[in-house]
Amino acid sequence: MIKNGLSFEFIELARSAYQQGTITYGKMLESLMLSYEDGKDILSQHNVYFEV
Repeated sequence: MIKNGLSFEFIELARSAYQQGTITYGKMLESLMLSYEDGKDILSQHNVYFEV
């Protein structure tokens, strides 16, 4: 992920904001500059899943 410009710290900040309800899943993906498919793959490794 570092090679894609994403640090683990930034992913954790975005994950935390999403799980606290501060941002939506879409905003989290936007802030990480990820497509839905890439976001699903990367974030599932960090135990972050889209909740309906």
